[in-house]
Amino acid sequence: MQTVAIVGMGRVGCALAQALDASGFRVAQIVFKDVADVNPLEGKLNDQPIVASFGSVASLDVDICFITTQDSKIGETAESLVGKIGSERPKFVFHTSGALESVELSAFARSGSFIGSVHPLRSIPNRDNRPDIFKDCYFGLEGSPQAIAKAEEIVKALHGKPFHIEPGGKALYHAAAVVACGHLTALIDVSRKMLLGSGLNEEMAATVLMPLIEGTVRNLYGRQAFEVLTGPFQRGDSETVERHLAVLKNEGRRDAEAVYKCLGEISIDLAEKRWISEDEAEELRKSLRR
Repeated sequence: MQTVAIVGMGRVGCALAQALDASGFRVAQIVFKDVADVNPLEGKLNDQPIVASFGSVASLDVDICFITTQDSKIGETAESLVGKIGSERPKFVFHTSGALESVELSAFARSGSFIGSVHPLRSIPNRDNRPDIFKDCYFGLEGSPQAIAKAEEIVKALHGKPFHIEPGGKALYHAAAVVACGHLTALIDVSRKMLLGSGLNEEMAATVLMPLIEGTVRNLYGRQAFEVLTGPFQRGDSETVERHLAVLKNEGRRDAEAVYKCLGEISIDLAEKRWISEDEAEELRKSLRR
């Protein structure tokens, strides 16, 4: 049975510990910043791991190490761990940052470990998760060939789906994930606040949009964005667009107006692929700029 150390007990670290433990790995070591971070794992692992604070780690006597600290601490953590441990080193060391390359772990590479990054493309909202949280989750992999091969083995054991990111591509990859997840959350919040102005209370505003959002996401599976576009931009309805912008301006909703205009430009580009003529597209663009 392969042994694993997890350094950093945030949401990703806790989720990985439970998922790996349930997938045939032995979580042998846990390194934490605050002892309270370990509490969500109490009684949830098959074997009792060695638990240590960052300042008291003497060795990492495992096959695989995951560093799941915040991005700004990954390189520093790698340097400090390599400086403390003896001749036994993990054969494979990974970090779980979406934005950073595996070069952050170069201290371990210099000591003979294979290094890589393994980023789960999934929102993890808290530390208390199901062991199968990564089932069908896509994982972005990057690093040395040996590390990528091991990462693929790990992801498949978690019943996830691995894909490769080219060297130098992590920042753009992560920015795309932020737009699709974090910015989507912000966009929905803007929509909810707009509904409050139309007379709905907060509970209703948070509820009525969900079937619409879920239906849109389902429609996007296996299809191009322009194919599932709906609404006034898809129809070339510049009058409705102008009506929307007028009410947003009159209500003083500058954030919503800015979002509407920015995404409106992109919607026009999508609509031009199938639904509207060049003249209709130009009329829509004029409406956005008035």
